[in-house]
Amino acid sequence: MNSVILYGKSTWQGFYLAAILLLLVASSPCLAGSETDYDGDGEVGNADLARASQNPVADMISLPMKNKFNFGLGKEDAFAYELELQPVYPVNLGKWNLINRFITSITYQEAPYEGMDDEFGLRNSTYQAFFSPAEVQDVIWGVGPTFIIPTHTANTLGNDKWAAGPAAVALTMRGPWVSGVLGQHFWDFAGDDDVVDVNLTSLQ
Repeated sequence: MNSVILYGKSTWQGFYLAAILLLLVASSPCLAGSETDYDGDGEVGNADLARASQNPVADMISLPMKNKFNFGLGKEDAFAYELELQPVYPVNLGKWNLINRFITSITYQEAPYEGMDDEFGLRNSTYQAFFSPAEVQDVIWGVGPTFIIPTHTANTLGNDKWAAGPAAVALTMRGPWVSGVLGQHFWDFAGDDDVVDVNLTSLQ
């Protein structure tokens, strides 16, 4: 499943970005209400696969991708593009599934301030390990640890801190919609002492 996140602060940029977003949503099988659950051969249909790819604790090997476009960064009104890869690998543990989710980003970033250089490389990566009930339920949930791994290839794309903390997710899948919340918090536990400490909450 491919998703797109767009950021911009200029009026004309916002207009074009909104048009692109509308086209992507209109063509997305995840919102196609006319899709049936199964095709004629009894296989899972495209709509079900699209919904499952949006479920971070789905019992399915997948590689969701997210495209992020950022405009108007810093005093140089810079542009940044980020391809976020989110491979998911589930392991069945009987009544529980261990959902291994790794998030890494490939980034191109123009210099946001004078004296800085354009950068192309990796940002820091995140690993999430969700323990989730294997039995299908109306409310799908999972809890487990999450880690930030300093994989960045340039100082402007991340810091040298290792961080960890708890993560939890809860969601429902009704009709063509996937709705829910994923929260995590990080504290640093290793890395460069000269770098600012990590005390970060993320809510999606």
